[in-house]
Formats: sequence, C-alpha cells, structure tokens
Amino acid sequence: MGKIKILPENIANRIAAGEVVEHPTSIVKELMENSIDAAASEIRIFVEEGGKRLIRVVDNGKGMDSDDVLLCFERHSTSKISTLRDLNEVQTLGFRGEAFASIAAVTRLTLKSRDESSLYGTQVRINGGVLRGVSQAGIHRGTSVEARNIFFNTPARRKFLRSTRYELSRIVELVAHYAISYSKIYFSLHHYDKELISAPPVAHYSQRIYQLYGKNLMENLVPFEYEKEGLGLSGYLSRPGYYRSSADMLLTYVNQRLVKDRLLNRAIREAYHTMLPRDRYPVVLLFITLPSELVDVNVHPSKLEVRFRQPRFIHDRVRDVLMDTIVKEKPLAGFKATEGTLKKVSFQQQPLKIEKERLAQGEMEVSPEEVLPPISTPRLSLPEEETKSEEVAPEVAVLGQYQNSYIVGMDQEGILIIDQHAAHERVLYEKLWKGFTNRQLARQALLIPVVLEVSSSQSLIIDEHFTLIRELGFGIENFGDRAYIIKEIPSLLANCQIETLFVDMVDELEKELKAKKVEDVYQKMIISLACHAAIKANHPLSVEKMRYLVADLFKTTLPMTCPHGRPIILRLSQRDLEKGFLRR
Repeated sequence: MGKIKILPENIANRIAAGEVVEHPTSIVKELMENSIDAAASEIRIFVEEGGKRLIRVVDNGKGMDSDDVLLCFERHSTSKISTLRDLNEVQTLGFRGEAFASIAAVTRLTLKSRDESSLYGTQVRINGGVLRGVSQAGIHRGTSVEARNIFFNTPARRKFLRSTRYELSRIVELVAHYAISYSKIYFSLHHYDKELISAPPVAHYSQRIYQLYGKNLMENLVPFEYEKEGLGLSGYLSRPGYYRSSADMLLTYVNQRLVKDRLLNRAIREAYHTMLPRDRYPVVLLFITLPSELVDVNVHPSKLEVRFRQPRFIHDRVRDVLMDTIVKEKPLAGFKATEGTLKKVSFQQQPLKIEKERLAQGEMEVSPEEVLPPISTPRLSLPEEETKSEEVAPEVAVLGQYQNSYIVGMDQEGILIIDQHAAHERVLYEKLWKGFTNRQLARQALLIPVVLEVSSSQSLIIDEHFTLIRELGFGIENFGDRAYIIKEIPSLLANCQIETLFVDMVDELEKELKAKKVEDVYQKMIISLACHAAIKANHPLSVEKMRYLVADLFKTTLPMTCPHGRPIILRLSQRDLEKGFLRR
C-alpha cells in the first residue's frame, strides 16, 4: 500500500492559511485591502492585545449580498479576476481569493455585510474553518469582520507570536503606511479604547505625511516627480543630513500597492551612496506608476513582492531620479538635519489627529533651518592645483581655524563650522571620480620612482587587478619577485606618502573585492584614495588656503556630506544663538 495520501481538508486549510496569515498584521493587511477594493471611504480598525485577542475591521464599502457572503469563504473565490488575462493586468489589491478562507481557518471569525440592494445584512460565524451559523444582521452598507483568538487551534504557531507591544507596533506601522498611499480614505485605529491613529481624508500625500509624522519630518523631505516612457515616479525623500538608524521608512508603492522589493531598495541605497554614514538610512516615500501588464504582483501569497518586466530599467530610473533630486537640492541654507527626530507612529503617543482647517490654512508651508550635527575626524597641505580656484564662495567669509581642524566661517544665515578633512575629501573625491569616469584622470610622473616590496598575498591582488590599478592613475610595473616600481600617480595625490597610500589601497582593494561587485569597487577605491590624500585634522592652514578650500567645497555637487556620508558642515543660525543665550 502506498504511503502518500491526500490530507483532510481541515489540515490542508490550516497549512494554506500559514502562507497568508503569519501574524496579526497579516489579518489587518488583508482586511484593509478588501475594504479598499470595495471602494470604502472610511476604514476603522479595532484591536485588543496587539491583535492577538481581537481584530475588527469595519468599512463603508460596497458590501456583499447573502450569496457572496457565503461564497467568499471558499478558497480561490474572488470577484476581482476571472481569466488569465485578468491576472496579468490585475488592478485591485486582492485577487487570489484566499484571504477570508485563510483567516477563518485560524481564528474565531464573524463577518457581517450588506450591499446597497439588500434590505438587511448577512452574518456568518466560523470557528477554525468550521461554519457555526448564518443569520440576518442589522448593518449599514459595508462590511465588518471580527477575528478573535488568532491561532487558537494551532498552539505551536501561537507560541511564535511576539509581545503585545511588538505586534501592536507592527499594526500601527502598517495602517500608517496604507494611509499614506490612500490619502483620500479615512483611517482610524484603536487599541482597546485608545485611539492611536485618526487620519481624515486629505488631498495630497504631503498632507497625509504631515498628519501621521508631523512637521519635523516634512521640513526635511524633498519632493520629486518624473514621468517618461510610461513610467511615473513621485514622492518624497530626505535630505542627506536627515537619517534614521533603521530602514523602516523606506516605503515603496507600485500602483499604490505597498511592496517590499530588493531591487527598489538597492536603487535607493545606490542613490544615497557616499551621502549617509554607515548603518544609517534615509526616509523615502516612492510611488511608482506603470502599466499593470509590466509588473507581476502574483509572486507570493502576501502580495508584498513584485516582479518587474524590465527590472534594470526600473532600477536605473529610480536611482537616477532620486540622485538628481538630492544633488539639485544642496540643502545648505535652511536645512535642519538630525538623527532619530522623526516622530514615529506609536501606540505610546497621543492620537495622530489633524483638522482639515489647519491644512487649509497652509500650515504645510514650513521654513526649515539647517543644523548639521558636528563631527570629529582625525596632516598634508593642499596640493598646489587645489589653490587655483578662480573665485571664493561669495556667501561665505572665512573667519579662522579652530583646533587646526575646523574652518570657521560666516554667511547671511549664521556661523558655519566646516570639517576641513571631510571638506577636502569631498573635493578630491569629485575631481578624482570625474577624471576617472571621463578617462581624463591627470597623472604626474615621479621624479624618483618608488620601489615597493609587498607580501605574497598583496602581490597576488596586484597581479590579478593590474589593469584596475592602472586605471586608477598609477603607473606601475613589475620589478622582480613581489616587487613593483611606481612611476606615475594621480596628480591630485602628489603630496601623499606614496608607499603608505599604495599599500593601504591594495589592502582595501582585497577587502572590497570580497564583499562587492567589481563595478562597485572603482568608486570605493576612489573614496579611499580621496580619504588618504585629504588634509587631516590638527593641520594648520593659511587663511588663503581655507578660502580656496571653502570655494571648492561649494562647487561640488554635494557639499553637505563627505563621500562616506558623514556631515561636513555645522551651522549655527542667529536663532540658535539667541536661543542659547535665552534671548528667545
């Protein structure tokens, strides 16, 4: 007798439910999406014990008649699609016909619904996938779904649920993220009797962001918009000086669908490359619109993953649009940058409410101020070619140098304190990168060539990447066993200790090649070269050299951060000084 057998329906349903319902947030997500697809203008969510005891979602959407109320619990029953072509061009958030059946399989569920044509509503009660009763119900047009005791019939899975605080924070975050995308829908969220989110409908995404996260975030966001070749990109991104310690505010939407996509996240990281410190993340709200046939949303039951027909095209456009926006912004005057000041939507805070009148009165028009956090970075003089700028930045008057490390200046907005190492590093990086990408990297022949003897492992790296090293501006030749002679170097590195610079570069090259793609290594190496060649802290500069360095800094595309993403400038405005001296 064979060993393979067909599982009973109740067991199969619980297994299938695991693909859709992983935690309380999954239920909230599926029910909100059903409400949105039903054209609801109000969605009210009520939870208890972080959703583990109760989740109730009530909407004023189209509702269902008695036949559909019963049919919706059958697997793969849906009103969204009927043909394979519909699946390829799906416009709704839900379409798989699995949500209600999956939720009912692992909860004690009660559903009430009434459509416009019905005199009364229909109520269905299901416990763990077993129908317990059907009756008439008094209900306004729309649908109410109540799911109690998640995983009551699968104790092993219930043990994996996290604390009430954790599960609730995920629900709060999810509701806020959907409220952003669907700004014309009223969203509210209650935990027991406490209102956590109250977001009336607004006309624009910016107003919704202001509702949910407050003025401080809006001050530090820059809008962007792009539309070409059937692709629309719009949204908001944070200036480089404003960052977070987690990636929880990298929000990407495809045709209003909230998605988690590695391709898009990589494009965002590349756009901010060299602009943020390590392990820091920007705030990005990215809305992508494109024909539905160019994106496949039927990748995973959770519908959080998508697959683009032209992934490289999407990746490059997103990266370039974000990068262009950041570069054009140059937020020096009037930019306030901090870490961790984003008002996080949390059940520990007061309800997030905003009156329509406040929005109508133009409170969205904020005038941010720039305060970049100070940094401390650890001897070389400026190369002669670095002191040949034709003009000094007209807005900045150099006042002097503090601790032989920071240039102190003044402009119309207040006092500037500039990290000289970070500033010179940015200047050198952009000149080296421009010369490298244009194949015009100026070289300088050494009057006395430098002979280096390296270790066996270093020799292997040099021999394997001989071409790469030469493309970086080093004229190098073999000079015996594990020995090399350097005859040329990039002109911008003329004042460096060549031996130390080259050995450090080789060590860095070995490390980068282990962790990154070869095409990314060039940029990392040029960043490393710029860092080694830049003037260091504790190095005195003449006023003339400080003036030229400041002038060169303000000519770069991103004068606010060094190539490693650390801030270059600390600004103290007149208002900051007055507050410090208790004058306001």
